[in-house]
Amino acid sequence: MASQLVSQRESSHDEKRVLGFDTAHAFLAILLVDAEVKADDKRLHTAQEDLKTTTAEYKAQLTTINDVTRAEIEVSGAQRQLEQDKGALESAYISLEFLINAKVARSFVTPTALITASQVPPPRPEALLDAAYKVRPDLLASRDAATAAHDFAREPHLRFVPTLTAQGTVVASTLGELDNHDADANLAVVLRAQGRAGEADALQSRTLLGLSQVLGAEHPNVLALRDWKLQNRDLEAQPT
Repeated sequence: MASQLVSQRESSHDEKRVLGFDTAHAFLAILLVDAEVKADDKRLHTAQEDLKTTTAEYKAQLTTINDVTRAEIEVSGAQRQLEQDKGALESAYISLEFLINAKVARSFVTPTALITASQVPPPRPEALLDAAYKVRPDLLASRDAATAAHDFAREPHLRFVPTLTAQGTVVASTLGELDNHDADANLAVVLRAQGRAGEADALQSRTLLGLSQVLGAEHPNVLALRDWKLQNRDLEAQPT
């Protein structure tokens, strides 16, 4: 019961953390698009002034009609870009409202202190990880899973495990030679997955020869290695 409560509390904490991250991301997205809208507005104002000037120069026969046309195209493009970014800004506001389930005022103040702090070089990755491990159980779980996968890839499989019969005799579940071949087979598969094709091919060839001599060419483990698959635990030689 206590473990369930701890698990629920940690899950709730992680959900709040993710929500906080998503909310901050949406807030910064609004600031970014809002800055683009302001830049678009300045561009449109400049284009309109340029059109006025070009039109006046054309009337004074200082420019050609082509210059006026280019100025009109620039105004049109600036207006189109402004409307597109206004739509993107409204979409960003709606996304934030959806996250926090509340209406949001259509004007934000740029957090100058936050922006300034973000420009400071971050600490070393190791320090960031150490700090995160203290408050992020999901990172601890991911780290442990990665460590387990790494150990599994390096650990030779199918150790020599003896069993006792009713008469007390020791019966080997597999032979040491097969154990070595199987470990080499799995190592070849791992090397290939890591992109070390040369080493993997050489090790696969040697191991296929050894396994075929002991188990037979059609044994499932031999066929699995040919297809670059990890070995299973059935190392019994097939009947001939």
